[in-house]
Amino acid sequence: CKNSSCPLKKKILKHDSCSGQYEDRIITLANNSELTFVTKSEHRYHNDYFQCDNGRCVNFSQVCDLVNDCEDMSDEQNCTNQFICENDKRQLIGFNQKCDGIYDCLDLSDECNDQCGRRIISSGSSLTPFCWTIGILATLLNIGMLAIVPKSLSRCRNENILFTKVLVMLIFSGDLLMGIYLVALSVYDDIIYKETFCRDQAKWFTGVECSVLGVISTVGSQLSLFSMTALSIFRLSKVLLNALPLPVSRLSIIKTVSWATLIVIISVAMAVIPLIPFQQIEDHFVQGLHYDPAYKVFVGLNSKRKHINILEKYYHGNSSISLTMDSTWREIGDLVDGMFSHNYGNLTRSKVHFYGNDGICMFKFIIPTNDARRGRQEISKVELDNDPVVWTILTINLICFFVILISATFIWKRSKTSSDLVGRSKNKASRERYRNLEIRILAIVVTDFLCWVPFIIICYLHNQSNVTGVDASNWYQALALVVLPINSLINPVIYDRTITSICKQKFLEFTTSWASPSVTAGSTQGGALPEVKKENKDIQMQECTSFKNAIAE
Repeated sequence: CKNSSCPLKKKILKHDSCSGQYEDRIITLANNSELTFVTKSEHRYHNDYFQCDNGRCVNFSQVCDLVNDCEDMSDEQNCTNQFICENDKRQLIGFNQKCDGIYDCLDLSDECNDQCGRRIISSGSSLTPFCWTIGILATLLNIGMLAIVPKSLSRCRNENILFTKVLVMLIFSGDLLMGIYLVALSVYDDIIYKETFCRDQAKWFTGVECSVLGVISTVGSQLSLFSMTALSIFRLSKVLLNALPLPVSRLSIIKTVSWATLIVIISVAMAVIPLIPFQQIEDHFVQGLHYDPAYKVFVGLNSKRKHINILEKYYHGNSSISLTMDSTWREIGDLVDGMFSHNYGNLTRSKVHFYGNDGICMFKFIIPTNDARRGRQEISKVELDNDPVVWTILTINLICFFVILISATFIWKRSKTSSDLVGRSKNKASRERYRNLEIRILAIVVTDFLCWVPFIIICYLHNQSNVTGVDASNWYQALALVVLPINSLINPVIYDRTITSICKQKFLEFTTSWASPSVTAGSTQGGALPEVKKENKDIQMQECTSFKNAIAE
């Protein structure tokens, strides 16, 4: 009751209170009016006792200490320093442990309540509509591009164009997967789980659905990145070597298909390997364990560090047991089983897979500081922040983007000359089309660079927060659901001139209709309306012809 008024007032006990306790009691007179008792300890007499409703007595220091010392909860009633778990009124935690991101109540009510419930996508944020919008548009636009680009493959006359178009298809395939990921995530958040996610999140983090979404998002992002990297290196090599293009042949088709297959295999492997159920792989990538509710000592999602803290206390004094962060999950599981007798039956536990570090199930580039797998002793972040695999992938992605940017910049500077060096026609229209292609590819590269590189830098700073002081936990979902996937929506818009032609046409219609009142006013004075209408009609006809040509191309 420090720093607050104690609702349990101390009162003088009668001399025969606390029957069966305190045999060394000394009867004395209290307030010169009634008999009470005191006991002696440490050379002083005291009567600091609290009598429970059941007649039992406890030391007054045990009142409001979050422990049911009276065994009838009377010593913990009306206390202001505690939170009572919802489904088990006998489980008490400190009030400051409510809504702190760490599960203490067996029913998770300390973190899943009206004040601090969580959803797959952050509660109270505007990310959900962004997720729906970007996901649906990216899916539809990239499906459209994958329906258009393959039709032009049969018209490829040299291996350079064939290789370029195949890799562009892979880029759109990766962007399509990101769109599908966002739509699926929105469905689970907004339709299936809604507000129940907080209590059901263990099912989500250990389930197949989250794993599949993690694989889809990882394959999509890496497929686009590696395809752009391969395309950039290929085009740069052709410019540097002044290589003349060769006609499409069986060998060039095999070479193109081989490169595309290799990119797909690497992207899929990066996404799937963390989920392979081999012990050596699981020991590195499994995030933690979730237990049957009967394991009351293991609440919520439990990291390896949290297991070690509990097991060391339970097996204290057993010199044959030595636990470190290098201990395997199998060793930890065996020790956990040893804590419980066979009377408990077959208690189950499930693994928190690699993508189960946050509700959005993306690759573990950032672990939020409020990660649910932390134990009470883990003050900042869980132990996997310095995962060498994550650092390796971040470094590879950063190198890829700098290769892409350097290649695109060099090619852009030599684009007028390179159109001849790679065997493009000297026809003015052909050179113009090639120039437009260069502009579109450079725009795709720049937008992807601006999305990914800041994200990678933030990941580095966050994972070294003990040095940098940067905590990106609150930015993580915005970065992962808006900044990274936005290029999946932008890329098809940039690449397909049909869409830009439509935009130009709509803009022209808007400006024409906006200017029409002033034109009408002028026509009543100077009779210029027919000329303006004719001019607008000519412009619209030109745009319509350009639009048709773009579609035909």
